[in-house]
Amino acid sequence: MKKLSGPQMKELCQLIGDHFDRPGLEMALHFFEPARKLSSYSEADSLDIAIFEAVKRFDREDEVAQLAAALRARNAAASLRDGLDAILAAAGAAKPDTADPCDELLLSSRPLLAVLDRVELRLHLREFGKMAESWARALSITGDPACGKSHSWTLAQHVAAHFGVKTLKLDFAPPYGATGVGAAAERIAFAMRLPSASLQRDVLQDAPTEAKLAEKFVAWLVGESRTLQERWWLCLDSLDRPEAQSVRDLLVPRLLIEAADGNLGNIQIVLLGYNARTVRAARAIVLHENARGLDRQDFVNFFKACAARKGVELALQDVSDMVAYVLKDHAPPFDHAAMDDIGDRLPEILKEVLP
Repeated sequence: MKKLSGPQMKELCQLIGDHFDRPGLEMALHFFEPARKLSSYSEADSLDIAIFEAVKRFDREDEVAQLAAALRARNAAASLRDGLDAILAAAGAAKPDTADPCDELLLSSRPLLAVLDRVELRLHLREFGKMAESWARALSITGDPACGKSHSWTLAQHVAAHFGVKTLKLDFAPPYGATGVGAAAERIAFAMRLPSASLQRDVLQDAPTEAKLAEKFVAWLVGESRTLQERWWLCLDSLDRPEAQSVRDLLVPRLLIEAADGNLGNIQIVLLGYNARTVRAARAIVLHENARGLDRQDFVNFFKACAARKGVELALQDVSDMVAYVLKDHAPPFDHAAMDDIGDRLPEILKEVLP
C-alpha cells in the first residue's frame, strides 16, 4: 500500500483517539517492537501526540495494515472497523478477509462463539506462533476446573492453522484418554510419522519402567525431531488429572528441558493443567497463563460486544434478560455441566435477539 497522505494520517489518528484510551492502545500495541509501543513515548506527552508519533512510525515502516489488524483485535466496534477499512482502501491496501486468528477464546464449538477475551492467551499465541523469531518453545495453562483450559486448545489450533503449523493433542482425561508414557510415545510417533520400528527397538522393547521409558523416548525424539520439516504443536491435556501422573512427573519435565536446550527442532509444547515454569531449567522458554472461569460480567460484556459488531444498541434491561436466560440457574464458579448448558443456550438467544 501507499504511504498515508496528510489527511489520511490525520483521519487515522482521530479514529484511534475516538476508540482508545491510553491503556487500551498500549495493550493493542503490546507485541510490536519496543519503538512502536505507546510506552516508548513519555507519559507527559498527550495521548494525541503519542498516537501521531506511533502512526508516523508505522507508516514509515510500511506497517499500517498490521497496526489496523492490532486495533481491530482489541476493539470490535463497527465504527472502528469501517473507518480503518476506508483509510486502508484509500491508501491502496486490500480489505482484510479474515479476522485476527488470535482474536478471542472460543467457548463453544456449537457454533464457535467468543465469550471471554483471553487477552494474555492471545498475546502468548502471537509470540508462540512466530517461533523462528521467538524465544518461546512451551506454552502452559493452569486454572480451576471448567475455566477453559481445554477450550484454549481450540483457539490454539485456529492460530496454528494460520501459521501453517500441524497439531497433535493427547488428552489424559478418562475414560478414553491416553494412559502412560508408552501410549503417549506411540501416538506421538504415529502422528508425526516417525519410524515406528526404531521406536519399538530403541525405546519400547524389554518393557522398561515408566521412568526409564520417559528417558529413552525423549532421547529418541530429540534425534528423530531433526528430520521433521514441518512445525508441530504438541498438546498434552488434562495433566492435572491423576491418570496423567507418569506423563506429568516423568515425561513432561524431560521434554521441557530438551526444548529449553533447543533440541526438539520444530516441535513446540502446549501443556494444559500444568505450570511449566515449575521446571526451573525451562523457565526461560515458557509462556504461562493462569486462566480464570467466566463470571456474569463476562456475559454482559459479550452481549454488548455482539451488539456493537452489528451496530445495535441494547438497553441495560435487554442485556440483563439475555444473561439471565443463558445462565439459567447456574452461578459462578461454573462446573463442566453448567458450561455445557450455557454453550447450548448461548446461540439460541443470539439467533433470536441478534440475528
